[in-house]
Formats: sequence, C-alpha cells, structure tokens
Amino acid sequence: SATKAQALKLADAQLTPSAQILNTMREQRVPFFGFSMNQGQAHKAHFEQMPLSTQELEFFQQSVAESLRQQQAIEAADTLSFEDFLTDYLALPGA
Repeated sequence: SATKAQALKLADAQLTPSAQILNTMREQRVPFFGFSMNQGQAHKAHFEQMPLSTQELEFFQQSVAESLRQQQAIEAADTLSFEDFLTDYLALPGA
C-alpha cells in the first residue's frame, strides 16, 4: 500500500507534499514565510500541550550538560585558529 501511495504521486503531482503546501499557501493567501511561521506556531502549541515527564526532562537536561562539556573539551583541545580553519575549509580541492 505504501508503494501504491507513492506511485499515485508520480501520476499526479498534486498529491505530493510540496504541492499540498503550495495549495495551502494559495488558500490562506500567505507567502512561504507566513506558511512556515504558521506551521511553527501550530507545532509549538501542539507540543506545549504535551509536557515532558520528570524522567524525560531530567534525561534532556543531562544530555544538554554532557553536550556542553564535550563542546568545551573539543574547543579546549583545538590548536587551529579560526582563520586557518577557514583557509583550509574554503580551499579548493587539489589546489
């Protein structure tokens, strides 16, 4: 059934997610930025109605703390200046 649903999109581009977004933008008479903001606000409202459990919140707080510790360790061990990093990063391959 999943393959059939995707095959229908090949036959009718109006069934694709991008076409559905464009149709919604036309119906609401909003530019892409407006559509994106509306979607973001709707998602925010949805997830605000579903608060994290104490265990989930503690897990994410610990994850944040560990991530920040790792970032500090990486930055402390870095010996390359930002300017040198940019030079290397922007250099053409094989140049």
